[in-house]
Amino acid sequence: MRRQLVAFLALFISQWALATHIVGGEVMYRYLGNDKYQITLNLFIDCVNGAAGAIAQDSLANFTVFKASDNSLITSLCKSVPRNKPERITKLNYDCIALPPNACVDKYVYIDTLTLPQIAGGYVIAFQRCCRNHSITNLVNPGTTGATYWTQIQDTLATGINNSAYFKELPPNFLCTNAPLKFDHSAVDPDGDSLVYELYHPYLGASDSDPRPSFSKVSSPPFVQVSFANGYNFANPIDGSPALAIDPITGLLTLTPSQQGQYVIGILVKEYRNGVLVGITRRDYQFNVLNCQFKVVSTYNANDSACGYKMIFSNNSSGAKTFRWDFGDTLTNNDTSTLQSPQYTYPGA
Repeated sequence: MRRQLVAFLALFISQWALATHIVGGEVMYRYLGNDKYQITLNLFIDCVNGAAGAIAQDSLANFTVFKASDNSLITSLCKSVPRNKPERITKLNYDCIALPPNACVDKYVYIDTLTLPQIAGGYVIAFQRCCRNHSITNLVNPGTTGATYWTQIQDTLATGINNSAYFKELPPNFLCTNAPLKFDHSAVDPDGDSLVYELYHPYLGASDSDPRPSFSKVSSPPFVQVSFANGYNFANPIDGSPALAIDPITGLLTLTPSQQGQYVIGILVKEYRNGVLVGITRRDYQFNVLNCQFKVVSTYNANDSACGYKMIFSNNSSGAKTFRWDFGDTLTNNDTSTLQSPQYTYPGA
């Protein structure tokens, strides 16, 4: 009986460790002087579906350091870093949701200082963890798919001192089908470098058999990319019409999602100084797309036939406080009304 209990507890603990709770992450750095860098990991966690035991185990994050010139592990520089208290992501993209969906994301911040002497090629700083949400739509076997969040600090002798750019805002924690998203995904660069935005292919990391690898067992660069399900890729990671796009100059992210689901998306910003690439910040993030119920519904009827061109519109909308009509008359700009149930006479058939 005792052996069975021990076996059950071991299985229960291992399930906690690999529980699917990872929503996304990003790694950034800031130069403090004297070869010291402040490294920040933002880790985004599903606070509805994530197992409490797995989330508790992430009280420490392993900052793994590699030599960028040959991708070798520098064990002496690796560090286990404690996290700050979670910040609940509550930003909404819509003002008129009847019942906010059951979507919950917590942001955990891990910050510490590493001493990184100047070396040729610089350093790669990475964090690896398994696993992502099992319900993700656009990945193959998402429940056993881990993640690597990483950045590279360039050789300072070649490019000069640099601080990584950071994104100003987090996307909303859920999106609604058939509702347009226009989100300012731009970044701030402390050094005044030129910024360019792109979608990128997110990375694997760790495994379901070793979800929190020790420093000696992490995978080395170049990191393996996730496997997208059929019909998806990093440039088209989510069902949408119009499709997901990011303006390379402004960072404006646009999308009208068309299918409910959970989608992993990679967004990065590149820093250029005098035409030379000096840094990249990557954000690996999960978009939750839901069928939302809106408080405001726009609907109306018009008379099916009329003698002449006068149309009478019956307003059947609900939840609105004001109205604005556009009657679609291409011959004038005065084809609008703010009445609740207006009339309009067209110039012809």
